[in-house]
Amino acid sequence: MVPEQASALQALTAIGGAEARRVVTQLVTDRIVQGPTLATALSAAAALGAPLPPSRLAELLRDAAPSIRAGACRCVRLAAPQLAPLTELLDDLHPHVATAAAIALGRIGRAEARPRLIGLLRTQPSAEVIEALTRIADEEVIVAFGRAARAMPDLTRPVLEALDQLDEPRAAVVASALRDDAPQTNPL
Repeated sequence: MVPEQASALQALTAIGGAEARRVVTQLVTDRIVQGPTLATALSAAAALGAPLPPSRLAELLRDAAPSIRAGACRCVRLAAPQLAPLTELLDDLHPHVATAAAIALGRIGRAEARPRLIGLLRTQPSAEVIEALTRIADEEVIVAFGRAARAMPDLTRPVLEALDQLDEPRAAVVASALRDDAPQTNPL
């Protein structure tokens, strides 16, 4: 890790904006940041929404380092060129890479991620998993959302936000039940 590069990337992430996105994109695309610091650059790119060229992103999704593959998954914005590598990464031997791939696929609306994401919702629920499942929600996901919110009350708000986005009668029923169960001192 190059400490100066890592500090600069953290500063760019904190500053944000179009110029920070452009700089981070250039640092990754032109291979200015390499080695362990590349994972930090990919985190910055994901946080900033910095667009990476499809060819560079495809390379990063196939990198030997799991942290790079996982970081590249978080940078995927569109499906077209990255669909095959992302789908392959669902079976990655490193669980954090497979998780990142499933979240990326869910965010771009790919149903092949649903089984892994539902499993994550049951075993490692998070707002990020809920967000990824929202684009590919079906009745099973809606029921799983309700169970997750009841099991972990701190996830009630992201679950309700997800349910409110769905145009499904079952989602409205589950959301209503969760709101009815919520403590009166903290209306949702």
